[in-house]
Amino acid sequence: MEWLTPRFGFSYIGCLFLLLLFIPNLLWTKNRPQGYSPSGEIKVLSALEGTGQVLVTSMALCFADLDLYPCN
Repeated sequence: MEWLTPRFGFSYIGCLFLLLLFIPNLLWTKNRPQGYSPSGEIKVLSALEGTGQVLVTSMALCFADLDLYPCN
């Protein structure tokens, strides 16, 4: 059951995935729709979204399992 053991280390594939997610968000923040107000969002869902973003970012960068490596 070697495949269940996580490999720790920097994941360049995880970094690439996160860049593909963050770049559109950065472009959206520069070009927000007129009349947009974040006050209409539900606070609990915003907190869960922020927590999920932090956890996914840290896990995608800390586990090198996504990286390409030769099979034995």
